[in-house]
Amino acid sequence: MAWWRLVLALVPMTEALVDENRSGGVFSYAVIVYALIVLVLTNRRNSPPVLRWVFAFGDVAALQAYVYFYLAGRTSAAEAAYAYVATANVVLLTNSLRLSLPVLWSSAGGIVACYFLDFMNSMDDSRVRIGGVMLMLIGVSLATMIVRGQLRLLAESRVSARLRRFVSPEVAEDLERRKDVMDKPAAREVTVLFVDIRGFTLNAETMAPEDSVAFLNQFFHRVTQSVYQHKGTIDKYIGDCVMVLFGAPLSQPDDATRAVKAAQGILSSVQEWNVERALSGLPPVKIGIGLNTSRVVAGAVGTPQKLEYTVIGDGVNVAARVCALTKEHPAPILVTEATRHRVNQEMPWIDFGQVTLRGRSQTLKLYGLNG
Repeated sequence: MAWWRLVLALVPMTEALVDENRSGGVFSYAVIVYALIVLVLTNRRNSPPVLRWVFAFGDVAALQAYVYFYLAGRTSAAEAAYAYVATANVVLLTNSLRLSLPVLWSSAGGIVACYFLDFMNSMDDSRVRIGGVMLMLIGVSLATMIVRGQLRLLAESRVSARLRRFVSPEVAEDLERRKDVMDKPAAREVTVLFVDIRGFTLNAETMAPEDSVAFLNQFFHRVTQSVYQHKGTIDKYIGDCVMVLFGAPLSQPDDATRAVKAAQGILSSVQEWNVERALSGLPPVKIGIGLNTSRVVAGAVGTPQKLEYTVIGDGVNVAARVCALTKEHPAPILVTEATRHRVNQEMPWIDFGQVTLRGRSQTLKLYGLNG
């Protein structure tokens, strides 16, 4: 944007070089110096936001200097008015690149007010009174449309980038085509997967905070890779635990199967990690994974200031408590009967029979997998 301003500032000097009847004058040099100052200041890192207001009104002031020191007495009133409007519209379009409607409308208000003050004595000419005003209003409208369009694209790109942090790229692309999926909460069948690290709290007591964060990031990276490979959705990270969804925000017939395969992938990845850790003399990482399939409510939860897409229902609590039961059963992966019956592939299941979950009176049948 600063470069465009410099190009615009060079116009009076260029006209003086081409037309012998025109001279650059002090104004031509002054406006070039102003444009260079803006260029230098805006290219600095961490430029304060207030500068965009300063430069926006600086442009209005430079436009008035253009009228008084360059157009005055050299052209008719109508020609001067149209030259003012043409330059003003370029300034407005330049200000639209600041992506701020308050800045744009403030500078537009100053430009329109100055137009009426500059050409107050020439309003009897319809070209000044109607033509110039209409062209300037068109410029304001076009600049406003540009700002709103760019802000909308920026918001959509941020939403897309945020979305791709929680779901696989394939699921994100599908969601972008079907934007209504996440608009309001809806009941759906979802397979919820919880995975956490055994004994992490005790180990964290002996680790420096930086080492603890690095360790968790390595763990989360391995979990996320497997989840995305099987088109799941990362719901949230809870300490050393990860909550994963299969069936929300998009449902597929094989959600339960992909969830179990993702669990096997996570376990395999952690086992490979343990081989690397053993070579460095580090202790192995032990994990537990619990899965449950049930109908839940999926949608955006929170306030207008902060929303989070998640699922709510008793089935989520069941999955979390099944994950906790891996401490008591000789299998790192535990699934409920509801999930087991929806898996459409043969697997080496271990039948653990009926078990009682913490805080629940009814028993639940569990199956396990060793990998």
